[in-house]
Formats: sequence, structure tokens, C-alpha cells
Amino acid sequence: MKVNPREPPALVRLLLRVLARHQAAPQQAEPLPAPLPPRSLSHLKTHLEELARDEQRIAAFQTFLRVLQDCVGAELYEPSLVFEVFCKVLVNAVEITDPMGDAIGTGWFSNSL
Repeated sequence: MKVNPREPPALVRLLLRVLARHQAAPQQAEPLPAPLPPRSLSHLKTHLEELARDEQRIAAFQTFLRVLQDCVGAELYEPSLVFEVFCKVLVNAVEITDPMGDAIGTGWFSNSL
């Protein structure tokens, strides 16, 4: 998946993976140790209202949304769903670092995503 002639940013690729997996299996859930119930995408926190008031986050989201739409088409995913997943990624993802503390990726440790 490339946006000619460049590759989309890692966050856009992560959003697309989450959206595609959720679309393919919306009820898919990650099993957790007993007695906890399985966890799905719908269980993750969004802090939607708080992030919707953050002008910098909204500006970043709008940029990522345009790139995402260039990758897969504007009509594939509703912007409200993309924003919800964007918020879930911001709230639930962690930065992966090397032994020197340099960022090397984003981690989201869930089998369902």
C-alpha cells in the first residue's frame, strides 16, 4: 500500500490494519486469563471527548485521514469510525524503544487487533 510515490506513515498503516481486521471480524476478541472476559476493540478506551477538544490532535487526525483516504478511497471507512480508532490507538498504544531509548515502533499488544 503506497501513496505515490511515498509510503504512508506508520500510524496510517496501523489504523488501516486495525480498521481492516475490525471490518473483517467485528466481534473478534482476545482471550484473557480467567476470570476475565475476552477483550475486543469495543472494550478499549477512547477518551473521545477529551481528544476531540485538542486542536493539535484534530489537525493531526485530519492529516492522517486524508492520507488514509488516498490509500484506500474516501468511502471505505466512515471518518467517525476512523477517528474512534485513531483515539483508541493514541490512548492504548505504547512506544517501542531500543536499548538506547530510541523509538523504533508502536506496539499494541492485542491478538484481536
